[in-house]
Amino acid sequence: MMTLPPLPYDYDYISNDSETNNNPFIDNSLPGELNVTEKKVPLKYMYAVLYSMVFLLGVSLNILVICMTCKMKKTTSTIWFLGLAVTDFIFCLFLPFAIIYALYDFNWVFGLIMCKLNSYVMFISMFSTALILTLLSIDRCFSAIADGCVRKCCTALTATNMVWATWFASAILSTPSLALRDIANKSGKTVCYDNYGSGFLNINTVEGEIRVKTVIATRFIFGIVLPLFIICLGSCLVSFPKNSYRFKSSRTYRIVRVMIFLYFLCWAPYHVFMLMALNAPTYMHKIFAYGLPITTVLAVANSCINPIVYIFMGGDLKMSWMEDAFFTGVQDSGEEKSAEEMKPLKKNDTEAQK
Repeated sequence: MMTLPPLPYDYDYISNDSETNNNPFIDNSLPGELNVTEKKVPLKYMYAVLYSMVFLLGVSLNILVICMTCKMKKTTSTIWFLGLAVTDFIFCLFLPFAIIYALYDFNWVFGLIMCKLNSYVMFISMFSTALILTLLSIDRCFSAIADGCVRKCCTALTATNMVWATWFASAILSTPSLALRDIANKSGKTVCYDNYGSGFLNINTVEGEIRVKTVIATRFIFGIVLPLFIICLGSCLVSFPKNSYRFKSSRTYRIVRVMIFLYFLCWAPYHVFMLMALNAPTYMHKIFAYGLPITTVLAVANSCINPIVYIFMGGDLKMSWMEDAFFTGVQDSGEEKSAEEMKPLKKNDTEAQK
């Protein structure tokens, strides 16, 4: 049978020194390996500081995006950006629980329901972001191929319903957190962890092994593989010469590409570590012991990144470029700007000819 740390939360596996011998992420036989107490001190401050930064930036900046988009004309593009901001904002509201958990030396004091909800909201945020970015990419693709049809078929109401559908689908995909998340009393502390099997920190049943593989594979497929495939396919269609001229010089196009890139940059390492942990050899235990917390912090940081991208790349706190971002009629592109600049030139040329 396989022996794994409780997943998915990154810091659970260092919560109990009495169980470290059964945990492949902490191998006490490795020379120079830090003991649990030594690991917990810097780790808890890393979580407290970085999660606090994400919380402050995520809450304030996502509120700004929500306020700005609510003032704009309701279009498909503003609905996508509003959906992303609401998703990230709700997730950031749950970060204080993780911060307090770390500062209390990973002693969970909020009860079983909050233990389940904390993980549940995290993965709802991940799936929702992936699905909305996928829809945003599809919208961009269809706008390049058939702008007129998109205007008629994909209205703001349709986009709103699709965002609600992504939240519903994300809630379904995240249900393993509600089913498996559990609390246990170990070494005088209450730990919030994923109970895949019948023993703490162990998956000592065939059902538990199947369960953990299924959950990790599902999150990887629907959070990374499938969105990446659809987004890449859409990008290939947009890159065709007859379509690409509409978006190549677009500021919005560049912003969306950066958003998509940052999502996969933040979440892919976490999922790769989860997959590798399933059959991790002994010599890699130390790598996972330090790498998994870092990748989780990186994943959490994605909830505050999008507004920063909007502000620095958009160059406009009002974010007016979001309105009809992908429709060529109001496209915020250098191409449109050039067309406007040509109008007075044509007038001057006519006067010169006279």
